[in-house]
Amino acid sequence: MNKIFIKIILFQLILILRYSNDSNDEVYLSIFNEFNTYANENDLDIQAKLHILSNTNSTTNKADFGSSTEVLLKKYNKYDIYVYDNLYIANYGKYLLDLKDYFTQDYLNLYNQNLLNQTCYYKDELVGLPISLAYTVLYSNRVLLSKYNKKIPKTWDELLETSKFILNEEKKLNNTNIIGYNGLFTDDDFGICSIYEFIYSCRESYNSTFPELTSEVSINSLEKLKQIKDEISSDSVFRTDNTLNSLKNGDSLFLKYFITPEIFFKHTYDMSILPGIKEGISGAIVAGYNVGIFKNLSEEKKFASLAVLQFISSPEMQKKYFLKQLMISGILTLFDDEEVCQACDCEVFKNLQPIGRPSYKIPNYDEYSEKFRQYIYEFLYGDLSAEKALKKADDITRIYYISINKNYSLLGFIINIIISILTLLMFFSLIFLFVEDFCSLFEFLTTDFWFIYVLGSIFILCSVYTKYGIPSSSKCHWSFILFFSGLNLNYIPIIYRLIINFPIKNNVILWIENHKYKFISIFIIMEGILNGLSLTYEYDIKNIMNSEGQNYQICKMKNMFGKILFGITMLYIILLISLILVYVFIEWNIKKTTYETRAIVTLLYIDILSFVILFLFDIIIKVKQFYIYFIIYTCMIVIISMSNYGLLYGIKIIDCIIKRKSFRLTFVNSVNKDFIPSEAPVKTCELTFGSGAYSSNNNSACIATLATNNNNSSGKIFNDDDEI
Repeated sequence: MNKIFIKIILFQLILILRYSNDSNDEVYLSIFNEFNTYANENDLDIQAKLHILSNTNSTTNKADFGSSTEVLLKKYNKYDIYVYDNLYIANYGKYLLDLKDYFTQDYLNLYNQNLLNQTCYYKDELVGLPISLAYTVLYSNRVLLSKYNKKIPKTWDELLETSKFILNEEKKLNNTNIIGYNGLFTDDDFGICSIYEFIYSCRESYNSTFPELTSEVSINSLEKLKQIKDEISSDSVFRTDNTLNSLKNGDSLFLKYFITPEIFFKHTYDMSILPGIKEGISGAIVAGYNVGIFKNLSEEKKFASLAVLQFISSPEMQKKYFLKQLMISGILTLFDDEEVCQACDCEVFKNLQPIGRPSYKIPNYDEYSEKFRQYIYEFLYGDLSAEKALKKADDITRIYYISINKNYSLLGFIINIIISILTLLMFFSLIFLFVEDFCSLFEFLTTDFWFIYVLGSIFILCSVYTKYGIPSSSKCHWSFILFFSGLNLNYIPIIYRLIINFPIKNNVILWIENHKYKFISIFIIMEGILNGLSLTYEYDIKNIMNSEGQNYQICKMKNMFGKILFGITMLYIILLISLILVYVFIEWNIKKTTYETRAIVTLLYIDILSFVILFLFDIIIKVKQFYIYFIIYTCMIVIISMSNYGLLYGIKIIDCIIKRKSFRLTFVNSVNKDFIPSEAPVKTCELTFGSGAYSSNNNSACIATLATNNNNSSGKIFNDDDEI
């Protein structure tokens, strides 16, 4: 026997928990009693005590046991070793010890590595070893096959052809009670096992992984399955689990079931691996129990538990109970043992091609299993197409996201073009700050502050890109940084201008006016500190699961520090908005900034309303369709960005360009007529941004000033002495 962990100083009582349908689980009781005998004989000072939880000694069923065990693992350390259904590895894995750190690779190589990968690993950690397994196989009626000189089928087409031939021949003899193939597509967990197993058996090659549910391989496999049901079986047979009786009675030609003791089938049936879409390809659902060790144990308890595990998982113990037909082992080398091969057909066990149950798909496996069966059965027993059924089944767990690739997401491609165009327009519109005819339009802020202001709007707009692709903590951080930094850059120049525009001057205002870069640096540093602190925690990615819609993911902050920091950031933005509103209220009637104060109030109202809508759809209102969520989010971001940019900056450019075209047209027409009525003298260009702000008396206005002399009675545009 392999070396046992013996670094035990004090006596250790190892408590083991297992669920069983029978409180007198003789097999497991026997195994752990054998360990206790071994420990006593070798002075290991370890005793293993098994606690069996069953329907007979508690009100807990198997599903409840799964959740109850997770509670025990999460909150208590009552048990040291857990014997658990490998179905729940996704639930228990995080609480169990990584055995790779304690067992040699040579020891682990004794096991079927494909089996370990599918049933014993949780996020690259080996959190259990298989103690007892269950595989599905094909049972072929030896009597009927021999009668018609037929072989055990190796492909589904062979099974179909053989069944049709024998059933037709038996009908000629008035034997109409024979079942061609049972299927085992029932309304319980057997059903989803059978579906996954059949699709896996139709993969393209031996080394191919499980095909995508929406692939042609999966669609064709379901079509083949329905053909088998319709031609050699029936809905009622496929949905009924009467396999053990059929094994005893011999009333079926082919049966699929888990490996059972020979006493149930050896008189009529031969056991073989299940057929596949072509020879050499098969599939077998693997179920069973793993043994795992609780992670947070003392060193003494840990080594004692490892000694127990190594004993019960050793080749010697596995062989002993396999020969008794009480357990099926995951140790491959066992089936090269001559004694074992005399007792069973080792080739069957060596050629099994296992596929694990899809327990990793979703935290609530029972709910997933029920929905998955429902959708596939709408095809198998109904009129839904295979393609639509698989699409619905795939949507149960598929996470949808927006992509720039138009082949994957046309919406994302269009939005990307829109955002790119708007970003470029905002960036290149800064050129107008250096065009002489436009200079007087932008007197509200200095050129450098207009750069900062427009850059803030670009930051806000570009935060939309963080919603592309699969969400991650880093994307969540960038969304936070871009959005709030953009708002900060929008609001700071406005605050500065309103402060220095204040009618009453004091030392503080004068200092701010003379040290604008120091003033703005204070706010930028504050925002930088908040952004830097936000990088110290991780965002959670929340799955929005929809039974009839499409699943997607959003950023969710569960970290308490993160929530506090987000609250501080929001409070900071609220304070900036409040400060702006106070100054706008005070300076409301200053004619020089009449347009700007009203524009600022409007954009702030738009910002606040957009914040509320974003909050409602992120926290309260649940959106089922991921593209609707994306559209709502994008629209709110675009509205905030473009209203902040447009109301203070962009609209002035547009209005000036329109008025320039209008004036030029009037001027050309007047020249052509060579007359302008004296009662309608030519006025200088006036902008509608408020009285006094952009008067026609400013020589650097957007349009050259043309004026008539009120005393010129000739009505000519120019005096006789003027030169053009």
